[in-house]
Amino acid sequence: MAKHIVLLLIPGFSLIDFASIIEPLRSANRQGGDLYSWTLISLDGRPVKACNDIELAVDRGLYQLARNDLLFLVAAYEPLMNYDLKLKQWLVKQDQAGVVFGMIDTAAFIVAEAGMMKGHQVALHWEAAETYRERYPSLSVSDKIYAMDEKRISASGSTAAMDLMLEVIHANQGPGLVRWVAEQFMISRIRSNDVVQKAHTNPAYSIGNPKLRRAIEKMTSNLESPLSLACIAAQVGLTTRHLARLFAECLDDNPTSFYMKLRLDKARQLLQQSGKSVTEVGVLCGFESASYFAKCYKTRYGCMPRTDRKASTGVGQR
Repeated sequence: MAKHIVLLLIPGFSLIDFASIIEPLRSANRQGGDLYSWTLISLDGRPVKACNDIELAVDRGLYQLARNDLLFLVAAYEPLMNYDLKLKQWLVKQDQAGVVFGMIDTAAFIVAEAGMMKGHQVALHWEAAETYRERYPSLSVSDKIYAMDEKRISASGSTAAMDLMLEVIHANQGPGLVRWVAEQFMISRIRSNDVVQKAHTNPAYSIGNPKLRRAIEKMTSNLESPLSLACIAAQVGLTTRHLARLFAECLDDNPTSFYMKLRLDKARQLLQQSGKSVTEVGVLCGFESASYFAKCYKTRYGCMPRTDRKASTGVGQR
């Protein structure tokens, strides 16, 4: 009997997340027969618009799933904008029926908001992790690309969703079919759930020069109380002139400008991903003067911090 997958598409979902779930299953069926079936649903049974404005038709609205169904919530931008009592009650019924929940990207916010993530670890997109920890301080967040337990599985989004689905296929059909499916999508290495996603967010990750990499790491770990360039240079065994030359040669930038961009990028992430005030964000990113923070922010992003805050409801802005 085919394993049935139900995908609840939340407005603003990512098409790559959706495809990364469906396509491995389709490919598995092509090789192995009718192994998987799926139903697309929405909150109201109407088509759902993805974050790129492409609208996708669904099969139906919310309904009672069978115990052996696997429910995937697919969300990306602003998932809690669509959360209400009706959705909460429906999720609770599915959980009580024994349905396993799958969550892609920021969909874990919806399940957590319904009070159903206690005792479960979640993998969600690194940009949303800080907001999740702030909103649900008692819940556990993984820094891996995906996470699995008996009743909850999750992926941090994009291609990580395909890694998760390959693991689902592996658990059900074994390594042979997984290798075949992976090869269909030109995947030479199947990533396991011990692969960390956050390493790729560090700007030093792909820097070849070890001293320059250490200098950037010093900057990244000292945003609230910025270090002087002389201090950074001394800690990595360089003169300030040599440090400036490395930045120019490898990054086409200077250390002061680069450090400021790191602080402002972090500030924008906090403004759009957390509930902290503009003043708090400025302090956390090393700006003692609110006016100087606003001036630097507008220079980089073309708008004032408060304007950027108003444009976001706090979850999933990327």
